[in-house]
Amino acid sequence: MFNITHAFMLTIITQILFFLFFSLHILYFIVGILTKPQTFKRQSKQRRFDFLIVARNEAVVIGDLIDSIKAQQYPQELIRIFVLADNCTDKTAMIAKAHGAITFVNAVPNLVGKGLALKRLIQLRNEYPGVQSDGVFFFDADNVVDPNFTERMNDAYLNQDTILIGYRGSKNFGNNATSMGSSIIFFREAHFLHHARNRLGLSTHINGTGFMLPNPIVKHEPWEAFSLIEDVEFTILQLIKERKVMFVREAKFYDEQPIHANVSFKQRLRWIKGGIQIFFLHAGKLLTSLLKKFRFAKIDLLLWITPFPSVIVILSLVNLTITQIDVIQQAEVMNWLTFLPIYQWLFNYLGVAFLIATMTVIASWKEVQASTFQKLWAIITFPFYSLSFLPLFILAPITMFNLKWYKTPHSVRKSLSSDGTLV
Repeated sequence: MFNITHAFMLTIITQILFFLFFSLHILYFIVGILTKPQTFKRQSKQRRFDFLIVARNEAVVIGDLIDSIKAQQYPQELIRIFVLADNCTDKTAMIAKAHGAITFVNAVPNLVGKGLALKRLIQLRNEYPGVQSDGVFFFDADNVVDPNFTERMNDAYLNQDTILIGYRGSKNFGNNATSMGSSIIFFREAHFLHHARNRLGLSTHINGTGFMLPNPIVKHEPWEAFSLIEDVEFTILQLIKERKVMFVREAKFYDEQPIHANVSFKQRLRWIKGGIQIFFLHAGKLLTSLLKKFRFAKIDLLLWITPFPSVIVILSLVNLTITQIDVIQQAEVMNWLTFLPIYQWLFNYLGVAFLIATMTVIASWKEVQASTFQKLWAIITFPFYSLSFLPLFILAPITMFNLKWYKTPHSVRKSLSSDGTLV
């Protein structure tokens, strides 16, 4: 029978796990606030680049992405665009071809998932005739790319011959509380993970889209990441090979965020389940690599994929339940004070979320293309958006045997002016 003693023990365990998981993130917040963005020396030499886009039923948005690549302030003769229309039932392939992309069609319905589609597109790209590029960009079909993206990536690549990721902005920050909450998640990663790691000389992680691989990796190494979050899995595999991922703050692109709560729910559930999946797939390999050659980035990523959030949330809620039951049993009269443990728990949770949102919006104020009111409203609504993570952290380990891949639908059309303003 659980009692208040057990609740105290669970509190201690939860606090230890919380400290282990979040202490490093507190350091990153401090570094992110106190340091200036890393810049790269401008280069006159210009390298060749390929853009690879995997698209499934993206007829609404793919033309905007291709047009933004065509509008790069960079010689078009040094750019090629490859699109794989993966098991599409709409006009994705036709629209991609009409906008000037080298387009392939993949029609294998039983092979679904971004990792499998990426592997196929990489094979097709490697077999395609013509001069080989120096680097390969990977984008999702709903993105649009800042006119100076390729130039800034070229500068970084000539300074640092390594894997690069760009700055992921939001196409539709101001749509509603769901898109605002999702946007804040990525802005937080940009400023308080990628930027902070850069300044500390650490490797960061690939963020799904807007990243670049040197050609030798794409040409000679088969794609091996097929989990629910293939981007983080690929990062782990590269870290084991002692490679580094660097963040290029000046290379901006914009990503569509979910506007429907059910779509956001499925997307975030996939992220959490994917984290647990790759923990069991690769934590042992990453730990073995760490023992062979110490790099703090390996410890960082190992903590990143360890399912601490689910464990912390479950233990915390169990602890809250035990405490609340004990208070109810001892109460002589039931009133609003009887539920003080729940109020305190919610106050702490919402307070932390409010602090994260405030710091993130302030840090990314210039990059968030939205009105002042929308930015402030995002800070207010984010704590309540973050509450929806609680059932996700519980559902993820329970539903781990269902690893079905769900496509996130896209419908927001945006383009970029020559100065990088979304229109």
